Amino acid sequence: MSERPRDDELERSTNRWIVAGIALTSLFVLMFPAYRLYEPSGREAARNDLAASLVAQGGDIFQANCASCHGVSGQGVDAPALNSQQFLKSADDEQIVSLISHGIPGTEMSPYSLDFGGFLTSQQIKAVGSFIRSWEADAPDRPDWRSPTGDGGHDEGGAADGGHDEGGAADDGHDEGGAADGGHDEGAAGVFDAAEVFAASCARCHGADLSGGTGPALGPGSHAVSDEDEELIRAIRTGPDEMPRFDDEFTPEQIDELLAYIREVQSSG
Repeated sequence: MSERPRDDELERSTNRWIVAGIALTSLFVLMFPAYRLYEPSGREAARNDLAASLVAQGGDIFQANCASCHGVSGQGVDAPALNSQQFLKSADDEQIVSLISHGIPGTEMSPYSLDFGGFLTSQQIKAVGSFIRSWEADAPDRPDWRSPTGDGGHDEGGAADGGHDEGGAADDGHDEGGAADGGHDEGAAGVFDAAEVFAASCARCHGADLSGGTGPALGPGSHAVSDEDEELIRAIRTGPDEMPRFDDEFTPEQIDELLAYIREVQSSG
C-alpha cells in the first residue's frame, strides 16, 4: 500500500490553527485574572449608580410632596426635621419606608403607598427613603427636630416627626410610652406628666385605656401586667424589634414615671 503524498499546505494550515488555538487559550487565561480584578469594582460602580438614581428620583418626589411640611432639605417647617441626627439614627431604612407607606393615623401624615390609598409605588417609596437617608452623612444635631418651629409640628407618632414611638413609631406609629410631640411633654409648668405624654402620643395606638389597637395592649389583663418592671423599662429605653430607643429622649426618672402610670392603669382594672 503506497503512502499518502505529503501535503505541505495542509500541514502548514494545521500548524497555523494549532498556534492560533494556543494563542487564544493563552489570551483567555490572561484575561480571567484581569476580569476577576475588574468585576467587583464594576459591580460596586453599578450599585453606586443605582443608589444615585434612587436618591435623585426620591428627591424629585420629596420636593413635590413632602418639602412643604418637612422643608426642601428636610430641615422641618411645620413638621419634624427629617435631616436631623436624632431621627436618622433612631429610624432604620425599613421603618422610614413603612412610615411613608402607612402614614400615621390621626395626623397629617397620610399613607402614600398604593396599597393604602396613596399614589406611590413601592419603588418610589424606597427612592424617597434613600433620599432621606442620603442626608445622614452631614446630618445636623437638632434637639428640636420634633417641632423645629416650636409649635409641635405634625405630631406624627414619633417616626416621621422623630421616629420615637415606643412599639414601632418609625415604622407604623406605635407609641409605647413615648411622646411623639417631642418626648418631653412637660407642660407649661415644666413638670413631666406621664399621663399627658401617653394620651398625646400613645393612646391612638395602645388605646386611651391601654386596651390596645395597632399597638399591643398594656392595660389590665394584658401580657404587660406580668412583665417585670425591668423588662418594660428596657423596652422603653432600648426599643425591641422595630421600636426606636428612648434612652436619649427621656431621663431614667421620666421613664420610671411612664412605667408608674402604666402600672397605675393596670391596677385600676
